[in-house]
Amino acid sequence: MPFPSPSRLDSLLRPYEGTRPFAFKVWSVDAGPSPTLVPSMEEQVFGHPPRIVLLGACEDGLAVVKPYWIKTKNVSFVDVEYLGYHSDDIGKVVLRNPLTKAEVEANLAKKGIKKGTPQYKDAIERWNTRVKEWKTEARDMKQWNKDGKVKGKWPWADHGVNPNVRADEYSTVHFKLFPDKRGNLVPKVYVKGKWKFITGDIDLIAITKADGTALSDLEHVGVLDELKGLIGAQHPESATWVNKGKFWFKAKRGYLTNEGECCLAQFGPDGKIRAVEFDEKLSDPENWTKLRYRIRWKGGYQTGPGQ
Repeated sequence: MPFPSPSRLDSLLRPYEGTRPFAFKVWSVDAGPSPTLVPSMEEQVFGHPPRIVLLGACEDGLAVVKPYWIKTKNVSFVDVEYLGYHSDDIGKVVLRNPLTKAEVEANLAKKGIKKGTPQYKDAIERWNTRVKEWKTEARDMKQWNKDGKVKGKWPWADHGVNPNVRADEYSTVHFKLFPDKRGNLVPKVYVKGKWKFITGDIDLIAITKADGTALSDLEHVGVLDELKGLIGAQHPESATWVNKGKFWFKAKRGYLTNEGECCLAQFGPDGKIRAVEFDEKLSDPENWTKLRYRIRWKGGYQTGPGQ
């Protein structure tokens, strides 16, 4: 199954009429090394392998983009290398009884990965995530399987949208867990007459005006409505997330900074894709409020001299 080219991804994600820059993270489904984003090179932004979700599978009608109410991580390179997952499942959401920690450490030792190294840390963190998922997300999915359906939500309120502009939207979909020959339980949803597996989503990090300032609620809702159709967006972007009344908090910082790793991709009003990093000092997020903030990106689109 071929991956879309950068130009194909560009056509899917380019902002209409160039009025708003988008910054987003696209999760990798390739088992190779991490890609490199090349600043200001429109046709070469994505290094090899491409860092994209299984858009081809979605276009072929085999998969759906991960909905908001599915929190289980897609199978990754780390899962395959050390946690007992199969390479054919990379990019998919599957449930699997996790290995013991001793088994994971044995796999690491076989690969020559020593305790205290970044690879060791990543593998153990992923194992902890899988153990937690097996106790929580798997429990929920087994109940949905028993019910044959699940009620999902588009969380406008969690992003501070005035309910008079748009209230949370709910939908019910048919849901089933399918056992496979590799010992997984594969969650699927019934869409347009077919049971479809679940792949990754595109995490929108920020959608702003060209100068990095906030959209109004009406503008915000309008853009996301369009992105639902363009890229199958399943939830609003990270920058507007409100958590227990707070607008700036650790989890949001992690998304905007990409946990300290380069880089996020930005689609600018000029149609170019740039590798960008969050400029926390200039953005001053400690003083942000829902409709009053300005996001600055290192290497990002500039509205003009001195602006």
